[in-house]
This record gives sequence, structure tokens and C-alpha cells, in this order.
Amino acid sequence: MQVVLNTIAVEPNRWTKDKTPARPLTELIGPIADAGFRVIDIWGHHVSRLSDKELADLAGRIDRAGMVVCRLSTYLTGECFSEPGADPARLIERYGALADVFHAVSLRVFPGAPWAYKDFTEERWSKTLAAMKDICDRADAGGMSVGVETHAGTACDCLDGCLEFHGRMSGRTRFIYQYMANNPDINHAHVRTLGRYMEAFHLQDRTADGKSFTPLGAGVIGYA
Repeated sequence: MQVVLNTIAVEPNRWTKDKTPARPLTELIGPIADAGFRVIDIWGHHVSRLSDKELADLAGRIDRAGMVVCRLSTYLTGECFSEPGADPARLIERYGALADVFHAVSLRVFPGAPWAYKDFTEERWSKTLAAMKDICDRADAGGMSVGVETHAGTACDCLDGCLEFHGRMSGRTRFIYQYMANNPDINHAHVRTLGRYMEAFHLQDRTADGKSFTPLGAGVIGYA
């Protein structure tokens, strides 16, 4: 098992509308390494607006810090992309190329967002799956897997959605399970059923009502 830091965890602007990073990721690599992390998952918005020179500088800093990048966390979704007006094919290629720069072995996606599984129609499934297959083809070309986050407001926001998506995709993707800090029964059911298809757990701790984040171990999850 490997503990990985997703760089969104150190980004105070992660939930703002335009998601412009408060500080360049290059400034955070040293402190992240000093904290003991050797593997990172890069939040897509930390690198999506960087020039080729800036990307090369960041990759060099990560390498010199003795760290590796396991995943590029994108918001590629299928039907509705997180960057309105962007051409889907070009966006897929852009994030695929970014993942290549950092030798990432996984590309995270949000299939069908912002639509919840309960709202999926056959037309929505068709559009989402077509885009997801294009993403998988690009990932295959770069030697990467595709990790589907089980996030609210996606095709995989519940167990039934995960199973249907997995079947419709013929098992081409893996799951990045978002651990629900305030609902252990759901966690156990998901893990028992989907465990063999998971590539990572997205861990976060919260207060008992699930509304506020806490440091790991300070909330309701028993990490011991």
C-alpha cells in the first residue's frame, strides 16, 4: 500500500469557480517532500495552464525531490466537460499529454458529471461512454489506466451506477473510491463488491455530520 498526496489537498482555491491555484505547484513541491510524501497525484488545474517551460521545470523539481507522479486528476467527464467551449477531443489529448510529461500511470475522470446516476438516460449513457472510450484509447496509448472517481453527481455516484458503468465499459476502467466518512455501511458494501476493481482510495476525514473536514484521524474514520 502506498500513501499518496493529491495536490488538491494543499490548494485553498479548489472549490472556487475558476480554480486558479493560489500558489504555483513548483513552490509546494519542497514542503510536500519535507512532509514525507514520495508519490503525488497532481490536480489537473495545477498544471492545465502551464507553458511547456513551466511544465518541464515542475517535472524537474518533482524528480529532484525524489518524488514520482502516479496520477493526473482531471475533470474529463464525457457529456459535459469542466471547461465549457473546449473541444472534447482536444481536451482529452491535452490532459493525456500533460500526464505523459509527468510519466503518470493513471488518468482520473468524472464520467457524466454533473449528472447523477439516477438522471442517466440512454442518450446520456451513449454520449458519456463514447467519450470515456476515447479517453481510454488515449490512456492506452500512453500506458496509463483510467481511474473513475466515485464522486457525487457522476455516473458512478452509487453502487448500482458503478456496476452498470463498469459493465458498459467492459471493465476498461478502475475505480478511485471516495471514502464516505460519515457512512461506514455504504463504504463496506462498496469495498466488498468493487474491491477487485479499485486502484485507489480517496481518503478524507470529517466531523460526524459529514459537513466539515478534519485532519486524518481527527474525525469519524478509525485509521488506526
